[in-house]
Amino acid sequence: MRFSEIMDTITENSTWNKLGETDVGQTIIINVTERCNLDCVYCYEHGSRDRDIELRKVIPVLDNLLASYNSLENISINFTGGEPLLGFSDIQRIYQHIQKNYIQNKKWKSSIYFSMTTNGTLLPPDMARWFDEHPPFVFALSFDGTLEAQNRNRSNSYDKVMENLWFFRKNPRPMKMTVGPDSITQCAQGVKYIHALGFECTCNIVFEDVWGEGDERREYLRIFAGQLSELVDYYAAEPGLPRSTLIRPLVWPLPRDNKKGKERYCGGGSRMILIDVDGKVYPCHRYAPLSCRRSYQTVDFSEINMKPEACRNCELLTMCPTCHGYNYEMYGDPDHKTTFHCHFFMLSARASAELTFRDVARIKQETDLKNLKEDDRAVLGRRLQSALFVEEYTRPLIQSLFS
Repeated sequence: MRFSEIMDTITENSTWNKLGETDVGQTIIINVTERCNLDCVYCYEHGSRDRDIELRKVIPVLDNLLASYNSLENISINFTGGEPLLGFSDIQRIYQHIQKNYIQNKKWKSSIYFSMTTNGTLLPPDMARWFDEHPPFVFALSFDGTLEAQNRNRSNSYDKVMENLWFFRKNPRPMKMTVGPDSITQCAQGVKYIHALGFECTCNIVFEDVWGEGDERREYLRIFAGQLSELVDYYAAEPGLPRSTLIRPLVWPLPRDNKKGKERYCGGGSRMILIDVDGKVYPCHRYAPLSCRRSYQTVDFSEINMKPEACRNCELLTMCPTCHGYNYEMYGDPDHKTTFHCHFFMLSARASAELTFRDVARIKQETDLKNLKEDDRAVLGRRLQSALFVEEYTRPLIQSLFS
């Protein structure tokens, strides 16, 4: 295999990059219900008043937004909750409204797609049939991997999800796996199990303040480091397998060229907007009363002033995940990053570097590096430079955990 083919495989086989390729011009999130049939241990939706959508309030707001987005190429309508399928009849009505007034309207220019994330437990045959007959719907399934982790985290729902797995296999999208204190020892096993089911895996560590302090936190970090090491071995042995978002391709130039703190991780308030059940508009679902304990005040997203200083100056800031809705809940400022997940992310970045070294070793076995083109040498050099930098940058953390 040629060098360029190997590098393309490494980059394009990342679930992280594939998610980026599916970005649309604008995402309109519609909260159809605050109700949910599960009680997940790490759920951040703590403000439920069991409200359902008021279509008479929501439809006019939706129409106004769509009118302003008609020049965009792609628009995604994302249904959320609670568990959105509890609001199935309202999803049908919204879909029919958009079909009649926009998709079938010859004056309408944008392409509109429909999506939702679901817990996968509420798909009777008639509902599944309706979604098959009314494209284009894209589903992401929240699923935590092993039977034990799924049942512990997500209200003993493993068997019910397995009954409905056939539906998600027809148009497989990456499963969304969440790792919290109760399932961190099964992180690697869960990712492998999702692959064995035939799906890619997006995976994130809980951002919230659930990891304790001192020795308790250190132990969770040690466990996570071991889980990531197991995943590095797994993906190194299976180079054709799409890699979980826990291990990202080091395509960012590291160290950073500047330290101005101009990076913002997500599109909330710009490329993403939420219409709540009562028709009120928020930057995303994490700002709405269902999720946010802080009463929302209008935020100016045009200015970025990253805080705290340690984050602003961090060399890994360009690839660090955050939730600026949760930042707002904690500090009233979307650019004041929470740091509860910081060291977990650094371990994830280190695992990415370790897998890069393994990839390069495989490339050296399969390719004559002496005959590389100049452009290929530059690509390889940048990847190695970033990996070496990450390894050095995270070394103090490793020494503090295992010395």
